[in-house]
Amino acid sequence: MGLPNRTRWAFVPSVWQDGAGSIDAALQNGEEIAVGVKYFSGDPASGARFQVQKEAANNPALTVTRAAPPQSFVSLAIDIPPEHLAALSFDYLFRVEGLFTADDPLHGYVRLNLQAGQEPQRVNKSFAVTGSGLLAEFDLKFWPQDPAACHKGWVDIILDQPVPNSFSLSNVRLLGRMRAFV
Repeated sequence: MGLPNRTRWAFVPSVWQDGAGSIDAALQNGEEIAVGVKYFSGDPASGARFQVQKEAANNPALTVTRAAPPQSFVSLAIDIPPEHLAALSFDYLFRVEGLFTADDPLHGYVRLNLQAGQEPQRVNKSFAVTGSGLLAEFDLKFWPQDPAACHKGWVDIILDQPVPNSFSLSNVRLLGRMRAFV
């Protein structure tokens, strides 16, 4: 995939990088899938099996399989690296991209979390996956605090009910783009 115009940086989390080691693990709520990527669920006692498999063109896909449907939500939390967080300003658009594969249509949202003090500021972008695309873009011009002052940041990809027992997510990347000035 090419980069959109005015992109200043792009980050692919470790689990989706080419050459990423294979993962085949059963994880519980709050456990790390790979460096900077954690699994959360509204059902703290229910675990999930994660596998990273290579798809076409050496593209790793994270497959999540659950023994039973969750009663509420499933979330993947992805840390924003400090060097990319430090580059953010009111002049940036923050973008999350990815591809979903599931037997049933998915609905959920992407939440951008930026923290400058004790509590993070959060903004949600809703999405419905009926094909395969995931795209959420946040205009930091309207962020409630100066993004340059943030010391911590992460993105939550949250799937609402009904979450299928199995789904895959590939081609995930976070992008920092400059706003167009007219």
